[in-house]
Amino acid sequence: MSEFTSTMRGRVESARHSVRLAHSNGDHVLADLHEADLRNLERLAREHGVDVGTPVPQLTGLSTEQRPS
Repeated sequence: MSEFTSTMRGRVESARHSVRLAHSNGDHVLADLHEADLRNLERLAREHGVDVGTPVPQLTGLSTEQRPS
């Protein structure tokens, strides 16, 4: 595995964790920020042929009632 692939996978997993943590803490603004970073990382990985698994469903823009708690 190349260093780029390893780094991308690590960054995507870290961003996914940050999204989940922000949502579990009820900080939806921070979750939106982390989710934007995650989308960019997933896009970059796809563009370079790096498999980072199934993308997390988009939560940005959902009302507070629709978001996971």
